[in-house]
Amino acid sequence: MKEILERTSVRSFSSKLIGKEIVEQLLKSAMAAPSAKNSQPWEFIVVDKREILDYLASNSPYASMAKQAPLGIIIVGNMDRALSGDSQDYWIQDCAAATENILITVEELGLGAVWTGVCPGKDRMKVISDKFDLPENIKPFNLILIGYPVSTPHIKDKFKPEYIHINSWK
Repeated sequence: MKEILERTSVRSFSSKLIGKEIVEQLLKSAMAAPSAKNSQPWEFIVVDKREILDYLASNSPYASMAKQAPLGIIIVGNMDRALSGDSQDYWIQDCAAATENILITVEELGLGAVWTGVCPGKDRMKVISDKFDLPENIKPFNLILIGYPVSTPHIKDKFKPEYIHINSWK
C-alpha cells in the first residue's frame, strides 16, 4: 500500500546506471499483470543506450526528461496476441496494467519513473515505430523513463471522497 500511495512521477534523474537485475525485476513485475483472457499482448523494448534515449527526448513530445534518464522501457502491444474483433482494444488496458506494475515496483526499489504517453497519438506512435522498425502488428503504447531521482519527490494525496458513488450516481 505504501508504494501505491507514495508513487509519483519523477522527471529528474541522476546519472547512476540501473543494473540488469533491477531491469529484470521490473519486467517480471510487468508480466505479472492481469490481461484480458490471459492474452498477455505486451512486449517490452529496454532502452539504455544514451543516443537512443537522447533521440526519444528530442523526437517524442513530453519526453524531454529522457535526456537525463538512464533507462527507458517502451511497452508495445503485439496484435497477434491481442484479442480479436471488438475486443482487440483490450490490449491497451493490458499494457496499462503492466505499466502500473512497473511503476509500483520502481517505487519499491527506491527509483523514480514517469509514464510518457504514446498511444493513441499517431505522431507519437510513429516516432517509436520508425525508430525501432516495428512490424505493423506491434503497436507502441508508452515510454516509461526510469532512474534514481535527484531529489525526494513531493507526494500528493490524491484521495477524493467526492469521486465515490455507492449504489447509484447520486
